[in-house]
Amino acid sequence: MRVHRSIGGCAALIGALLLLAAAPASVAQEAINTPAATQPGEGNFVNTYKLRLTHYGGTPAGSDGSANEVRLEGLLAYGLTGDLSMSIQAPLTSRTVSGEPTISSETGVGDMTLQFKYRFWQDDFGPVDTVRASVFAGAELPTGNTSLGSDSVDPHVGAVVTYINGRHGLNQALSWKFNTDSADEVWRAGDAKADLLRFDTAYLYRLSPQEWGPDFVASTYAVLELNGTYETNGDTELFLSPGLLYEAPRFALELSVSIPVHQGLDHRPEPEYSVGVGVRFLF
Repeated sequence: MRVHRSIGGCAALIGALLLLAAAPASVAQEAINTPAATQPGEGNFVNTYKLRLTHYGGTPAGSDGSANEVRLEGLLAYGLTGDLSMSIQAPLTSRTVSGEPTISSETGVGDMTLQFKYRFWQDDFGPVDTVRASVFAGAELPTGNTSLGSDSVDPHVGAVVTYINGRHGLNQALSWKFNTDSADEVWRAGDAKADLLRFDTAYLYRLSPQEWGPDFVASTYAVLELNGTYETNGDTELFLSPGLLYEAPRFALELSVSIPVHQGLDHRPEPEYSVGVGVRFLF
């Protein structure tokens, strides 16, 4: 048995992020896998944590073996103005690969993402009904851990539209990532030296309350997402992701299960399923 571990300073980073977890929550009708055209108000912070478990039926070395990955994504966003925000995201990944005759395990911080988002259009046509559109741009920044990221700066651009009408909500996002180098091991969409097109759709239906009263109360949503990727090396995948979202005045919780409905992957292992839970805070 061979075991390799690399922590690389992640404990201090995650500890600093966890200090922010005592703050009240953001209410945004944003699904766990799909961005929304919402953001913190001027001078406010939004702190988001997403924990994902993914099982791979294979490894970058071939179809023999499998892997389990646990990934904690911590994101901190700040409202520069009412329409402009900046955010930074840091993923902590623990991956265990099982194969013959070895088992390997690694834990560390992957590439960080710095992003700016600008909301250029907003039409509030009812008390809670709205249409909003935003553009965003940023880059993945290396942390030096090339087995969980790359040594390159990889920019990205995108846009997202959010529509809320009564009990129905819809988010539609499209983004393009320019990859200038490859990670040492290609596991996820965007790890290879190939540009990445990502398209995400989320439909939310408010289960409760049926009607809004004079005061805001907690609300529960059924969520259905369609999340897809296309890479310029020809790899494509599409996931159907049902879930639940609970939003209270001071916190929000979310749960999602991602099931592949199409996979055409020649350059990385196939994820067989993914389970995600999330929480976000506003302060």
